[in-house]
Amino acid sequence: MFSKKNKITSDNFGALLFNNLILPSYSGFYNNIGSKEGDISPFKTSVTKDDVIELELLFVYVWLVNHFLNVAGEKYQKVANALNHIFFQYYKDNIPSAKLAPLNGDGFFNLLNLKCMKYKDTFMSDNKNMNFGKVAMIASSYVLASDKPNLDIFFNFKLGTSLQQSAIALAKVLKKIELVD
Repeated sequence: MFSKKNKITSDNFGALLFNNLILPSYSGFYNNIGSKEGDISPFKTSVTKDDVIELELLFVYVWLVNHFLNVAGEKYQKVANALNHIFFQYYKDNIPSAKLAPLNGDGFFNLLNLKCMKYKDTFMSDNKNMNFGKVAMIASSYVLASDKPNLDIFFNFKLGTSLQQSAIALAKVLKKIELVD
């Protein structure tokens, strides 16, 4: 079936990806983490929202989109740059630690690059076992506060599933978009 592609600029596409894919995926996952009152889901986890470093969790979702934009080709480089600049603005305006210990633009983008490389290396290592579960296991050791054990099997499972669902949604979006610049 043929359908007309939506035309969009790289800057607008970067903003769309951050606001309509990354933030909802991140928020949906974060909001379903248990609170101190307890998790009522069938996949009970010992992790609560207080255990999660929100910025690190957001980095994981930004990595995911950046990674697949990279895989999709060089034509998405401007989109990735726009996405990262939107993320920087979001960081400055909404992340409490940004107000306490702000990163300047260069520092933020260096940190983002280091985080993206860390997760990319995890995802790409040992090609036979590339999967979201492996990234989720590594991400959990950074996302969970240091006083929690690094392994919570249900948290890892939920995070891996959420990353996989986000990647599927991204693939569908990429098929429907045509860049005009």
